[in-house]
Amino acid sequence: MKKLTILVFILASFAAAASGQGSKDAGDLLKLLSEFLDGAGRNDAAVHDRFWADELIYTRGVGQRIGKEELMRGVRSAPPAKPTDPVTLYNAEDVRIQVHGNTAVVAFKLVGTTTERGGKKTVTNHLNTGTFLKRDGRWQAVAWQATPMRKTDAEAKAEVLAAEKAFQNAVAASDAKAVRELAYPTFNWTHSTGQATPLEPFIERYVSGKMKYLKREFRDIEVAVFGDTGVVRGVSPRQVENNGVAAEPFVLHYTITFINSNGRWRAVAAHSSRSEK
Repeated sequence: MKKLTILVFILASFAAAASGQGSKDAGDLLKLLSEFLDGAGRNDAAVHDRFWADELIYTRGVGQRIGKEELMRGVRSAPPAKPTDPVTLYNAEDVRIQVHGNTAVVAFKLVGTTTERGGKKTVTNHLNTGTFLKRDGRWQAVAWQATPMRKTDAEAKAEVLAAEKAFQNAVAASDAKAVRELAYPTFNWTHSTGQATPLEPFIERYVSGKMKYLKREFRDIEVAVFGDTGVVRGVSPRQVENNGVAAEPFVLHYTITFINSNGRWRAVAAHSSRSEK
């Protein structure tokens, strides 16, 4: 399990004031959270162990509920970050701390900016709420809730269109690594002949460089978003060359379906048919 699938936040800076935030307990909680976020950025298992209570109930943004044991297992098994991995920085806004005796609630809006290879940036927003319990003078999180904030329809459509463009560009550039990053492992392209081509055969046939595009245009592109699913339809006049022989021009009518996974839109299925015009 990768680090970013365990947490919905890694590094944050805090802003705004809230009820109870002027008390010593609130100050201690803010310091604790700041230290935790710094340690989480380094995937520091000791910091995690200190922050989370043994009876932790953690509800992730994808609707999965886990406990401390599973969370710590994921932290300890996470591979070291590679220089080529996407870099995600988080900024917390509207931090609110409420202290009620030995119980406290810490809530904030998290803005995450992920920079991928090539400079592409993706922004996600989550609402995080943690419940803390103070025992023997020590605060620990006993419950945590992470909820992704829905984007506007226009924002979601723009993101899906950007993902579709990146996918098409990666195919044209014969960039197999980028295609794998932009498509789900279960991706399948169904042709007008009824033939289904899974991801790896798709890469071998269309991305490996064996086939070259002499013409590749796009028009009449439409996009619709339904929650975490996006559908792109378009028309693409093309002409390809195989083994140095140019084929007759054709027009590809295509549909690509994307799903949003942890803030990233990835192609999961496609269907195409040809026409002469």
